[in-house]
Amino acid sequence: MKFRKNILGLVLALALVSPIFGFSADLDKNTSNSKAISEIESIIQKIDFNMETLDVETVKVHFMVNTSNEIVVLRTNSKEVDKVLKSSLNYKSLENRDLEANKVYILPITFQK
Repeated sequence: MKFRKNILGLVLALALVSPIFGFSADLDKNTSNSKAISEIESIIQKIDFNMETLDVETVKVHFMVNTSNEIVVLRTNSKEVDKVLKSSLNYKSLENRDLEANKVYILPITFQK
């Protein structure tokens, strides 16, 4: 009986948590060609990263665009660049409005030394 309750609890927990992960998606072909993504990439290219001490090659930036069409960096997978990206990108207004507001996007950034 206890085993069934545990399984039921696990299934219920997964059912509640799984929709949360559905909102986060890598950029697809349509989104990666957007003018707003190009705009974000040009901002990132202007950031002065300390390439001598940078240990990562690729960073995934989880971000969204708010209803005011501003970039909001949620997180990255690198502590080294997280603070720099957040301070450089957060609340920068985008001219292009082709990204959906309040949807989480994942932008991979590859660093070349």
